[in-house]
Amino acid sequence: MAGAGGGVIGAMKADDLRRRLDALWRMESPKLLARLARITGNIDTAEELAQDVLVAALERWPREGVPDNPAAWLMTAAKHRGIDHVRRRRLHARRQDQFGIELTLHGADMQGDDAQRFADDDIGDDLNITKVAKRESAPGTWVDGTLAGHRFNALVFPEHAEVADYELGQSKISKLWVQRIADKKQVYHWDRGLDQKATDTTTQAIVDFLCAGLADYVYAE
Repeated sequence: MAGAGGGVIGAMKADDLRRRLDALWRMESPKLLARLARITGNIDTAEELAQDVLVAALERWPREGVPDNPAAWLMTAAKHRGIDHVRRRRLHARRQDQFGIELTLHGADMQGDDAQRFADDDIGDDLNITKVAKRESAPGTWVDGTLAGHRFNALVFPEHAEVADYELGQSKISKLWVQRIADKKQVYHWDRGLDQKATDTTTQAIVDFLCAGLADYVYAE
């Protein structure tokens, strides 16, 4: 009977742990996806690596206990997987290059140090999407949010623009406005073309971060 009771208690603890992890995952997964997309340059790869992190937590936490800072554990695990992926991709690119195959993979020539720099960059950790609203009379979705002490407003689309010059790089963003919260100063503006370039490196990092995966995140469903 004692063994049966222990099994029930163990199952209850496992269920409680899964509920805690599910709740934490709903809050933290957007940040993990954004960081992994920035490291790898590919939202599909980011989603796969994020799932690997979730599986690792499900396997290790019941055995080792929940970390003191579970959110930090998830982010650290995501960074490591992102860096490992980029390094493996770079090694693969080198091997392919030996046979004279020209690679067009995004970031195939990224140095390992570059991957570490993207992982250590704090841009994205405090991403907060405050509003998502689909336009009624035309395609596209307005997205409001805050990031790294800045407020942004973007118009994103599920597909690339028919007129390439209207799109911010390959981001599926046609309009992007960024304001520094501290002094309410506009620090970047794109409206189907560059109206105001980034005023500093932090602003440019924010723009790059949003371009890397905001549209794909909004239309992930």
